[in-house]
Amino acid sequence: MINTLGKIGIGLGSLFLLSSFIKKKSEIKNILFVGDSMTTTQNKDGVEVDGSYNYPNLIRKMKLSGLNIDTLAIAGKTTDWMKQELPNKIKSKKYDDIYIYGGTNDIFRGSEINKVVENVKSMVDMSLQQGSKPHVIIGYNTSEAWEENLLNPTQWGLKTKDDILKVKQKYINYQDALRKGIKNAELIFINMGKGTTYDGVHPNLDGNKIISETILKTIR
Repeated sequence: MINTLGKIGIGLGSLFLLSSFIKKKSEIKNILFVGDSMTTTQNKDGVEVDGSYNYPNLIRKMKLSGLNIDTLAIAGKTTDWMKQELPNKIKSKKYDDIYIYGGTNDIFRGSEINKVVENVKSMVDMSLQQGSKPHVIIGYNTSEAWEENLLNPTQWGLKTKDDILKVKQKYINYQDALRKGIKNAELIFINMGKGTTYDGVHPNLDGNKIISETILKTIR
């Protein structure tokens, strides 16, 4: 059932789990990943800067029969954009599972946590209304994986590393708010620690492999 694994190092346990699912169902399973630069390296012009290093493409490269992967993600976008674009995306195609991973840009730009959580809730509701199963990716262990020594404050529109520490704590608070506020979706935590980002925030290849394996375990 699996045509090729590529050279991405996905765990065998995840492959067997997904293979079992595919053997039980002959129809195509459509999956949509909604997000920002944590999900894609696509820029505002729709150009994939390095398509091999994001988790949707790692899963695509496995060429698993019976599984179709789409993305609604552009680097730099906020949950306002995701909420605005999702209705058109799900009108054009019926998705079995929708994975939502957003909020990083919102928090860096000073958005209120409650507003960002409400945006995610709205996308969960849209998914349910369409008959899709919603999944909300909480993210990884921010307190450990956000490495301040790798972060460049000016890259994020900040002035000092103290500003980064404040944003880091706010993002941790946002993750806690998602855990408490999202009730009708599967919550997914990514077990990433030190050495899994290339700039202190964005997952590197190792980080994206971990995300890929984690997501494969949730596909039923």
